[in-house]
Amino acid sequence: MDYFVIVCLGIFLLVTLYIDLFKYFIGEQFYEGLKVVPILLLANLCLGVYYNLSIWYKLSDQTRKGAMISLIGAGITIGLNIWWIPVFGYTGSAWATFLCYFSMMLICYVLGLKYYPIPYHIRRVLSFAGIALVLFFAGWYCRSYFYAGNHTRIFMINSALFLFFIIAVGLFIRKDRMIKSQ
Repeated sequence: MDYFVIVCLGIFLLVTLYIDLFKYFIGEQFYEGLKVVPILLLANLCLGVYYNLSIWYKLSDQTRKGAMISLIGAGITIGLNIWWIPVFGYTGSAWATFLCYFSMMLICYVLGLKYYPIPYHIRRVLSFAGIALVLFFAGWYCRSYFYAGNHTRIFMINSALFLFFIIAVGLFIRKDRMIKSQ
């Protein structure tokens, strides 16, 4: 799961830091919707982690608990969409999707600890997620307030931020391989 999260966070940073370039691959009428891309990318990261975590109820023949988690997720999605879409529009739906998948991931992890514990490296995964989020917000801040409109500087700063993430991942993989080889 460590490497899955690292790759997904790399994709998240690549797309969000360079969203000004990626937007040219879609029609101009969709530019307004780009604001939900980071939310939906994180939502799908949570869904992917949920799929990784869900192995416990399949291996322990407790698929009813998996169905229960899915029903909770459906309830969260339906309830929040009914509440938030009239207030926030499609942004509310994006947040509802994120909270649904995040809740499913969290519930699956907690129940997995109880019924079929698997020693995931949660601290490591959370560290990479924290680094990626800090880099995302740094890029967003620079784009919005510091260098708004200066595309060259934004590109250079975002490239430095993405390179920092790549170096951090490389150091982690190197350290992980050294530990495993001992």
